[in-house]
Amino acid sequence: MRPGDLVFVSGTYFNEQRKQQRHGMVHVEIWLGDGEKTVGARWQKGRVEIHESYQFVSKSYHSMQYHFRSIDTWLNGICRSYCPEHEWEVAHQFTPGKYSIFSTEQDESCGEEDEEGGGGGGDERGEKEGSGEEDGGRSEATSPPDKVQSLSPLAKCPPVSASGKSVSHHSRSRASARGSARTFAVCGGNAAPLVCEALRSKGWVQLEDTSSTAFTLKWTEISKHINYKEFREGEQIVNHFPNISLLTTKIGLLESLRAMQRLQSAAGARGLRVASFLPDTYRLDREEERAEFTRVYSSGELWICKPTGANQGKGIFLVRDLQQVLDRLEGDEKHCKIASRPTPRIAQRYITPPLLLGGRKFDIRVYMLVVAAQPYVVLYGDGYVRLSCASYNAASHDLTVHLTNQFQQKKHPDYSTMREDTVWDYRKLAEHLTKEHSLPPDWVTSTLIRKMKAIMSTCFQSVRHKLSHRVGFFDLLGFDFMLDSQLNVWLIEVNVNPAMHTNCATLQSLMPPLVTETLDIAIEIFDKCRRSKPILPLSSSSLFSILHTS
Repeated sequence: MRPGDLVFVSGTYFNEQRKQQRHGMVHVEIWLGDGEKTVGARWQKGRVEIHESYQFVSKSYHSMQYHFRSIDTWLNGICRSYCPEHEWEVAHQFTPGKYSIFSTEQDESCGEEDEEGGGGGGDERGEKEGSGEEDGGRSEATSPPDKVQSLSPLAKCPPVSASGKSVSHHSRSRASARGSARTFAVCGGNAAPLVCEALRSKGWVQLEDTSSTAFTLKWTEISKHINYKEFREGEQIVNHFPNISLLTTKIGLLESLRAMQRLQSAAGARGLRVASFLPDTYRLDREEERAEFTRVYSSGELWICKPTGANQGKGIFLVRDLQQVLDRLEGDEKHCKIASRPTPRIAQRYITPPLLLGGRKFDIRVYMLVVAAQPYVVLYGDGYVRLSCASYNAASHDLTVHLTNQFQQKKHPDYSTMREDTVWDYRKLAEHLTKEHSLPPDWVTSTLIRKMKAIMSTCFQSVRHKLSHRVGFFDLLGFDFMLDSQLNVWLIEVNVNPAMHTNCATLQSLMPPLVTETLDIAIEIFDKCRRSKPILPLSSSSLFSILHTS
């Protein structure tokens, strides 16, 4: 992705009567080249604005996915479809106007500072919410390539077809020079600009067709965008294990840890007890566990109810009364299309009293990188601290008080002014723990991280014999931890596709090197496996440290 490239959004309209565009396209914006910032018109107001992120919550559609496309061919006057199913339709012959960048007239005033010349012959691509389809057949012009190059540095790196051939004739030398370059595809918006930048800097070439199987590496938000039947072990790299849900859904994690605990107990083996780091948890989709939860619940206790497969705090509610959760579950079952399959939920004991920072609740996001090798290399990566905007009050019904993730905090009215203070690095955490709680200055590195690593290692051990293993698989996971007032470390959940936003200074310094090193390690291990070379030591690892190897 380069500044000026397009971010298309596909989704599903809430109003089922509304006409769907091809491939569910609903919106488009322009990427500014700064983190996740885009420019576009939202909310049907027709006002073009700069937005901090291309990701947003719409009132008109849901299940949004993000598709990144280069405009390099357009800058060469070549209008072509991004979709192999739908060719570009030319409605009429386009004649470039005087101020068009495709005009053959050499205007003496046309230079880098002339901002009038770029818009004369352009097309308006409907950037208000709900209009994502390209405006067909506006141009089929052939402009002098040297003029286009002088006007736009963006034309230097054209996209390629699935076969790896350049679609831009003015870059033949570049294309031939990298004819043997590796290719990559990116599906979805999370981390996409960071991934594209990291791989392009290595000389990799991005494929236009994200459904193509001609890639060397594919980065997706969710594993369903990976065709595992067509996956070529030893030739391709993908960023998800097909059954990683054993670890990354609430029920998957719970059952994996329970199974490991049973085996350890039966064998008399020592190990970290699950009850020492996972709060009391019950599956509410099982009658026997629902009955057990009803039995152990005491009036006035605070629990939290979560859907098993959701993230960003979606579908979560606090439980302050037993009848409240039973009524909610009954409602889920009534509204479920398949009565025998209500929304799977868990009830988990609320960690109370939580340790606070400046009177606010917080949690800690850290990373686990799992790479299929012989059979696995598992690494730990430092993360950051997430704080709520509001002061903690156990009696509050406001979820932004209790849930610290950015998706929830953005709903707080003071988020825009407090954004930088909702994300801390480890240094700031250590300073506050020393100042507010009289902990040693090295407590974070000497004690907290060691405890988190032990829990993460235990979690991986619970699934290592169950994960689908093929050389080329890797996964970057987000582990969320909390501390109680006694400094006990609790695992909250494990996330696949952890958010890679760069909407504050701390994340801007953390995310780019984290994504780059994730790719470097995955590629290094992949190449060593192909050549039957020793995996360790890893030359590309500086941010990550080894948790487990086989």
